[in-house]
Amino acid sequence: MNHRSLPRSRIGLQALLAVLLCAVMLGLTYLYWYSENQAAHERERRNFDLAVEQISSSLKDRMATYEIVLRGIKGYFDASEFVSPGEFRSYMQALHLEETRPGLASVSLIAHVPARELDAHEARMRADGMAGYRVHPAGVRETYAPMTQIEPWSESKRAALGFDLNTIDVAREAMAQSAATGQPALSRGYVLARDRNTERNQDISSVLYMPLYTHGSKSTALRGWVSLPFRIKDIVHSLAPEFAPDVALSIYDAPDADPEHQLFAMDAKPAQNAMATLRHLEVGGRTWTLAMSPTAAFSQRTDHQNSTVVAALGAVLSLAVGWFAWVLMTARDRAEQLAGNMTHELRSARDELESTLSAIPDLLFELSRDGMLLRHRTSRNDLLHSPPDDFLGHRLSEVVPPEATSAYMNAIAQAERDGNTRGWQFPLRVADGTTHWFELSVARKQGAQPGDQPTFIALSRDITERKEAESRTHHLAYYDALTGLPNRRMLIEQAQHALTSARRNESMGALFFIDLDHFKRINDAQGHAMGDMLLMQVARRLQGLLRPEDLVGRLGGDEFVVLAQNLGQDLASAQRAAEALAGRLREALDTPYALQDRPYSSTGSIGGTLFPRGQTDAQDMLREADTAMYRAKAAGRNRMAFYEPEMQASAQEELSLAQDLQRAWDLGQFAIYAQSQVDGSGHVIGGELLLRWFHPERGAVPPDRFIPLAEESGLILRLGEWVLERACTTLAALSATHPQLTLSVNMSQLQFRQDDFVERMASLLERTGVPTERLVLEVTESLLIAAMDDTAERMTQLVNLGLRFAIDDFGTGYSSFAYLKRLPLYELKIDKSFVKDTPGSSSDTAIVQSILSVAHHLGLTVVAEGVETEAQAAFLAANHCQGLQGYWFGRPIPLKQWLSELPTTDADLMDTMDNRDHLK
Repeated sequence: MNHRSLPRSRIGLQALLAVLLCAVMLGLTYLYWYSENQAAHERERRNFDLAVEQISSSLKDRMATYEIVLRGIKGYFDASEFVSPGEFRSYMQALHLEETRPGLASVSLIAHVPARELDAHEARMRADGMAGYRVHPAGVRETYAPMTQIEPWSESKRAALGFDLNTIDVAREAMAQSAATGQPALSRGYVLARDRNTERNQDISSVLYMPLYTHGSKSTALRGWVSLPFRIKDIVHSLAPEFAPDVALSIYDAPDADPEHQLFAMDAKPAQNAMATLRHLEVGGRTWTLAMSPTAAFSQRTDHQNSTVVAALGAVLSLAVGWFAWVLMTARDRAEQLAGNMTHELRSARDELESTLSAIPDLLFELSRDGMLLRHRTSRNDLLHSPPDDFLGHRLSEVVPPEATSAYMNAIAQAERDGNTRGWQFPLRVADGTTHWFELSVARKQGAQPGDQPTFIALSRDITERKEAESRTHHLAYYDALTGLPNRRMLIEQAQHALTSARRNESMGALFFIDLDHFKRINDAQGHAMGDMLLMQVARRLQGLLRPEDLVGRLGGDEFVVLAQNLGQDLASAQRAAEALAGRLREALDTPYALQDRPYSSTGSIGGTLFPRGQTDAQDMLREADTAMYRAKAAGRNRMAFYEPEMQASAQEELSLAQDLQRAWDLGQFAIYAQSQVDGSGHVIGGELLLRWFHPERGAVPPDRFIPLAEESGLILRLGEWVLERACTTLAALSATHPQLTLSVNMSQLQFRQDDFVERMASLLERTGVPTERLVLEVTESLLIAAMDDTAERMTQLVNLGLRFAIDDFGTGYSSFAYLKRLPLYELKIDKSFVKDTPGSSSDTAIVQSILSVAHHLGLTVVAEGVETEAQAAFLAANHCQGLQGYWFGRPIPLKQWLSELPTTDADLMDTMDNRDHLK
């Protein structure tokens, strides 16, 4: 080897060492760059998973909250036989749903109405104060689902009342599913009718339905549904503060992300990213798919540039070290700098994890198997009595109350066995002295080395607001919103407990059913606000009379129930105590009330029943007291009656008669009769058409028994329309042979108050061509004085059509001269109770003469009813009574027979009549 070869060898060796060193440095740089990018992607994935869980959890909680609201409203309706629009509005206002549950469009009550009950349903809704209510079906159906109440109320929603939701396929499907399962059911997404042709015509909504049953049980008859419509877009926007703004969300009404079933999509465009994920959400029997993916802005959260810059510098440095291998210090400095950067990144990752854990709004602890606190993370130090560091190294039993310690230790034991547990709840007094409720979840954490003892991660979430919401929902479900008294549901439960206790202790109690007399008058005259004030005062008075073990509740409307226990050990002593209590209740109700500094008198009818009685249950007790109350009301009101078994037989008979009445129309059991009206000379001047019911087993049912039942059921509308049409066709047929003959028809108040009655009469008169001045409509005095202004206006409209009005049974009601002057009347009919004892009774004779005198001065025609003797007829004729009607001149006979007995020269008169004395 010569002297020149050594330097070359050294140079080669140095170059080799430089190349090797450069390769090693480049490899280390690559490993650093790769690990940093992997860590950044992991942080990005972790952040995205947290955002996805937050979105899924928020939507799930919001829908669960809607279901809780729906169940609370269902409980409210199940607790009452009837809820008026005013009570429903008060209940909904108390919930404050617009502030606490954003996204809800409204809350609606939907009735389940079989086709055969449609007319009765409409009549009942109008009778309950919903004037103009009518179901608007599309075609003929077996059942209808009209909307009967909607909150919050506005005039723009009036048109929705009566809308048949069975005409909407998605609504009909969801309601059928809900009725079949007894559980909440969610409709498919669609655009609400109110949003069409508006700026919301692209907003998709869904409706959550809950079925209502007659007694709150699926085994009983379906009454209808409660519905909560909500706009998907509004819900997402209301939850936006809780969502990550850089995660794109789409919602599909399907088990997968099918574009044809898309309910909602954010405006933000998702980035092409492998982290896109799907979550499923079960809502009301349907599966929603939540498709979430990060946007371009999401990736900017994680800084990828730093590692790239560091890696580039490392590569440059590696090359520099290769070229300058002999500069060892530079190489060492670069290595130290690289190690420092890596340490900084690790610390940053650690700090970021610590920040994430500290931001969790719950109490997070790591515990040993025996309950020793090892670590903590929480942002809620305000809940702790001392700084959390003071707890480290201590066992739970040393720092928290026994009940909380027990919950923690039981949860740890279950987590050690099952891996994790959740759902443990316990109360705890926090630093400010108030008691909060916490929900505990515990997960097992394995030791770092094999054989290490496991530790446990415990997360305590503050659920105080949820508990308070559950408490409010329970109160609304079991207590009356207006008076704060127990409602029907609680009353039934407490009555059953009292009945069981009475049987066990061999004691007796009593249940009283109280109904305020003429309560509707104050609502009509003074408004519902005054009526509510009266109800609240009644509630306070009843509560003030009772012992601590007694109970008073409100069933709804003006109906209250008093449950008194331990009144005696035998029937006689219990009866005496019950009668004494009933007397105190009557006295309390009879004392005048102060309503806005004005005195107001009111009374109550009370029905009572003693218990235990045989095998009766709480429902039987309530029914017995209700039956007795109606007996007290029938006896003249402001009375007390105790239940007797024969009352039930009478009530059953009334129910049976009402059921037979509903079938009588379809079976053609009704007939129209006529009774002649004559002048003083005995010549027929007209007749009164009378409705008769001939039952195949009961025989002829008196009108005073079936007419009130027909009015209650709404059947009177069909019957009245049939009699009116028959009167018009009869008068039209008689116009050629008896042009002066008049026919009178009794008019039901329910029929007269129909919104379209004037239009229906105009159409009937035009269709039949009847001489209108020969048709007389008979109304009662009670109809005239109710809503006098509306009555006068409607009567004037009908008189302008040519019709005439008569007051039936004049003298037995209010008999005010004021309405004789104000209303467009044609005729007065003197009640037969005054005619009966004339001319022998001086008082009745004076009354009849007075009525005739007043009528003559006011230009009114008079017809006397109940003329049964020649002396009565002579007396009335002598006093210039224009019309006489009664058995002396003829009993009511079938209309066809009455027509055949009229004197006529037209042999074809009867051929012009449609031979229909009975319904077809």
